[in-house]
Amino acid sequence: MTCTVAIICTILALSPVFAEVTRSEATEGAERVVTLENEHLRLVIFPDLGGRIGHIIDRATGEDLVYWDLGEEAVYAGLGGALDDRVNTFEQYNAVLPEDAPGSVTLSYQEEKARIEKTITLDDGASTIRVDYTFANTSQEDFGDYEAMVKNFFLPSAAPVTEDDLYCIPTSGGVREIAARTGSWNYPELRGKFKQDVGPWNAFVSTTKRRAIATAFSNDFYRWFYYWKGGIDYPTYEWVFQALPAGMQGSTTLWMHVARDIPAVSHADGAVVAHTQHTDAGLATSVFAASEALQGATLQTTVRRLPGEGEETLAAVDLPAIAHAQTGSVSVPWQAADGTWVVHQRIMRGGETVSEWEQAVVVGEPSGDYAREVQFPAVAQLEPVPGWERIAETDLVQPTQEDVERGFVIYLDEFAAEGQAGRSLRSYAMDMGQGEAKTFGMRVRALRDLQNLAISVASDRLPEGQIEVFGVELVDVSNEASGMSNRIGRKLVSWPMTDLAEGEEAEVWVRVRTTEAERGQLPVTLTARARGTDSATVDLTLNVRAVALPRPSLISQEAEHQLMGLPGCWDAEAAAWNEEVLERYAADLGDHLVDFEQGFWGWFTYSRHPDQVLLEDGRTLREWKASSPADTDRPRMDLSYLNPLFDAAIRHGLVRFSTNASGGLPPAHVEGVLMAEIARYLRDRGYPGADLWCKYKDEQPATTYPSMADEVRWAVENGWRPFTTVHNLLAKPGHLSILNPRFDMFQGAFSTLDDLQARLDDGTLEPDDEIWMYQGWGATWREYTDNRRPGWFSAAALLDGYHVHVYYRWSMTDAVIFPSESGPSSSPAWEAMRDGMADAQWVTLARRWIERLERASAEDARLQPVVADARERLASAIGGEDALVPLSKMRDRLLWVDRIDPTQFTLPRAEQARAIVLDLLEDLRPQVKALGPSLYYDGQTLAEEGDVRVRITSGSSDAVDLMSTLLEDRFGVEPRTGRAWAGDF
Repeated sequence: MTCTVAIICTILALSPVFAEVTRSEATEGAERVVTLENEHLRLVIFPDLGGRIGHIIDRATGEDLVYWDLGEEAVYAGLGGALDDRVNTFEQYNAVLPEDAPGSVTLSYQEEKARIEKTITLDDGASTIRVDYTFANTSQEDFGDYEAMVKNFFLPSAAPVTEDDLYCIPTSGGVREIAARTGSWNYPELRGKFKQDVGPWNAFVSTTKRRAIATAFSNDFYRWFYYWKGGIDYPTYEWVFQALPAGMQGSTTLWMHVARDIPAVSHADGAVVAHTQHTDAGLATSVFAASEALQGATLQTTVRRLPGEGEETLAAVDLPAIAHAQTGSVSVPWQAADGTWVVHQRIMRGGETVSEWEQAVVVGEPSGDYAREVQFPAVAQLEPVPGWERIAETDLVQPTQEDVERGFVIYLDEFAAEGQAGRSLRSYAMDMGQGEAKTFGMRVRALRDLQNLAISVASDRLPEGQIEVFGVELVDVSNEASGMSNRIGRKLVSWPMTDLAEGEEAEVWVRVRTTEAERGQLPVTLTARARGTDSATVDLTLNVRAVALPRPSLISQEAEHQLMGLPGCWDAEAAAWNEEVLERYAADLGDHLVDFEQGFWGWFTYSRHPDQVLLEDGRTLREWKASSPADTDRPRMDLSYLNPLFDAAIRHGLVRFSTNASGGLPPAHVEGVLMAEIARYLRDRGYPGADLWCKYKDEQPATTYPSMADEVRWAVENGWRPFTTVHNLLAKPGHLSILNPRFDMFQGAFSTLDDLQARLDDGTLEPDDEIWMYQGWGATWREYTDNRRPGWFSAAALLDGYHVHVYYRWSMTDAVIFPSESGPSSSPAWEAMRDGMADAQWVTLARRWIERLERASAEDARLQPVVADARERLASAIGGEDALVPLSKMRDRLLWVDRIDPTQFTLPRAEQARAIVLDLLEDLRPQVKALGPSLYYDGQTLAEEGDVRVRITSGSSDAVDLMSTLLEDRFGVEPRTGRAWAGDF
């Protein structure tokens, strides 16, 4: 790809000057392209890749001003360019090349939910790209936040972004100039994920090449600015447009100016790009003539000192003649006193205003704060989508006459079998194994006003407390600062007596737990009754197979959290852990099959570390750091104050650990000592060294892989196994081979099963490396079905683990639970994550048992038909194209990948598949038990197919006794006769 760009740039630098814009069609690689070119710019547009501009070539230098990546070893797997409409990055757009407009291309995209049209125009002599955009919501639902959004990968320096590149953003506090990659967006009006207090233009400037990419908007359809991410070479540069009600469309025109000979930007519109700065001689103003040549124009200036002084008019200055697409500069004489000045400038020509702007200029010490509400040239007018009609919703609920007479109906929606949604519910069956919890939901609709609706459950076969009934409390978890509005979380609460008005509905969720004591069919009766009504009953049948849910899990789950930071876990007044609350959170995580504890985010700055006495000489970590210790000073640290936390974690199955090297590697000396000591402490606490993981960087471009692989060497040498997040890495053996010698886990890396096997075969992936996938939202507002699917995908894709973002960190918007000072409350989405991951454990257990039986069948031919039948039954449940839960080929960026198609995944099919897998396990259990136990720990084989490989000894009789008891009770491993000591097996 680098060679291709270099060749393009060389050809362009040598090609003749174009007097008029030209338009041509060709191919680049395998992709169709349309090219617009004049003497200043060359635009290469890819209609079949989201209608994106893949190259913006500055013909003065031959440089490409956008990042573009289509190679087989692509950094972003085909992302890049400009005018990426985000949801359609790799979709085909219809391209129309109007004969009467040789400098224009109209690109349109239509699907059931939306229509997007953009006309890209390059005029004769212009260094400006005009884009006329229309976004139409053709669906029946309102567009939420950032559903209409455009992403760009601008490179004003034609090179990886550095601190020499400058964001210029107009806000109510003035034009903010922010060096890229510094994270210095720390202005009050620019806090939050999305920059919402922004004006009608923005610019990205190369201060070394004095070149700006400045974009101006015609109206306030543009509303927010966003970038991702300050720490990478090719950050995104994005515009968020207004939310659109169903059946409405909005339009805007934007001008992307490539302005040269300008050090920064103070203003941009359709006509000019300007910059003003204070100098010893007065005000130096640069003006880029964007729309046409500027001749006979005058620059008028007024100034006003804050906080409240009067306005002063400076001498008008004639602008030099500025050719179209060129920059001219003037100086406005002014002797300014120290202070904050409001500078207002206007370009006049022939009695008309060409452009005007206002900015704050600080001379010496500031005298006040500038504040002015941002103003757009016009208000966007939303219009009805031609031909759109509201489709009346169909009511699926079908109460019986008995329901009508009673006054309410109980029915299933997402849990209903095909064709059964909305029908009156009389019975429901749940397929379960032993030692698991499982949840399902139903709805109650009031057919008349109801008071004190009560719901209860009863069973002669289940002990009290193993079956619970919940209602749902709706909680607004929106976060306007992060652009997440209208997010309503669903909190599970013990079923309260509820009043419902006629037509109102309530969700009912039932959670069942089994132990190893239950097996067979267990009847449960659910009864609902309101004041003055007859009762309704639903007969629940639990079909419990005599197979125990494997613990620890066979497929890991990480739900982003740290017990040390969850609400209520630390009693600040007592300076101690609140162990009851710790226990509740740890139990909830373990119950939902999370097996990773996390912590120490921030390392030194972690809230309780600096003031804890950690050093053996009685000093706190803060005191030790303040002493500026020498690099050879590596004291042992006493982290025992964390014992209650990690004891609770391990007790509930959180037996793996991960952290984050957020400050970079190698760390500073104090942080490095602390990281190494924490690794030692965790090993002493019982965490296997193979399960101490340290995340290093997120979703980095491949250009950083060599340095990443080198930097994590420190982590490996100090007791950590590094991991990172990447997209579809298994499809890129070259990239994987750079990372893999040091990194052992790759989250987001799965592409296809074929790629997984190929990487194992070619050695770029090692058997003990881990491949994970992850999702970006937990979250309490997600539907149960959506969160049940990842578990099935994890099993079908042979993943080692799945990451849920997040359990709870600091925002409720992305959390999957509701935290409190006394512990967590669940949500249907959180229940679904557990149920899906339990499905994954059952599938993986079946697959392992089949593999064990297949190995044994080499010596026992009687097992061969058992294995063949088992494989066929498992394939009918998951994976194959004819399975109940199939893996499908889906497009992800430029790749075809294996995924579970969300449009094909339904709960009834998942429940059928679960039943098949549980039946299979119960049938295989006797044969597998006959093989004898296999037991593994920290990468070591303790026993394989009944053959014990390890002698266990210990200096602690308590530890030996505990291990002896566990091995005998759980695995049937007995001590040798005539053993010399308690731990001799």
